[in-house]
Amino acid sequence: MPITINQVICATDFSEIANRSLSFGIPLARHFQAALCACHVLFIPRSATMFGDVPLYTDSRREQLKDEAQIQLRKLTDGLPVPCEAVVAEGNVADEIARLAEDRSAGLVIVATHGESGVKRLVLGSVTERLIRIASCPLLILTAAAQEAPAGEPPERLFRRILVGSDLSPDADLAVAYGFQLAQEFQSEIHLVHVIEPAGYGGDLIEKALGENLRDLMRRRARDRLAERVPDGAADWCAPRTALVEGRAHQALTTYAKEHQIDLMVLGVRGVNLLESLLVGSTTDRAIRSATCPVLTVRSATAG
Repeated sequence: MPITINQVICATDFSEIANRSLSFGIPLARHFQAALCACHVLFIPRSATMFGDVPLYTDSRREQLKDEAQIQLRKLTDGLPVPCEAVVAEGNVADEIARLAEDRSAGLVIVATHGESGVKRLVLGSVTERLIRIASCPLLILTAAAQEAPAGEPPERLFRRILVGSDLSPDADLAVAYGFQLAQEFQSEIHLVHVIEPAGYGGDLIEKALGENLRDLMRRRARDRLAERVPDGAADWCAPRTALVEGRAHQALTTYAKEHQIDLMVLGVRGVNLLESLLVGSTTDRAIRSATCPVLTVRSATAG
């Protein structure tokens, strides 16, 4: 099935990296003949009182901040080669972006991540990581290491080589399907990659007990299952490649992407519980923080 995108939403906090979202949004909106929207969400801090949470700013100050944000957003969008609506919202940043995408039935949201980690990430959380779990449409994430899209480049040139990570799960299968649709749309070379992670908690002893022959059998089975996910006739409209690599999933995927000069990484989103998300993060979260190319996350309606 061909991809249909009627609206592309580019979110920005006015930082240099976040403003890059438009450099990708413009060619994608042109290609899909989609409406383009640039949005900024104004987060107004609130204070807990005996009467409930109240904003720290007066109504007049809040309106002033909105007006200033609107002016700044229009400076970004005026004079673009395609029409672009400028929208300023107020509230929780991730929730408001997700709501805007839902209300407009957006086919794609483009955001940037500053790659924060450690205590700051644990305390403040991450807008991008929350969006990954609640956005109703695919999310194109620009990392700090990713280059800005060259002006005037069509998507066919932006995404010449696409990597899709697959752990052979249903969540990953959705990303695989979307990745092949993109490859067909842009006539891209596509790499379908499965990572065999090292065993832990005594797993090395288990591996030794299994023996090399059985391990080879397991690898062949994984390779066969990966090949089964390549659509029939895909070689007629793209250049599919399958690869089996070993290591920690996020490290192996990002290393493969660097070695093969991948332009876009596509990953599925699997629901994780709050504790897992806070303490270790998911493979997708970790891959995004170390990726040197844009990452597209695809989430099923039941993930989260």
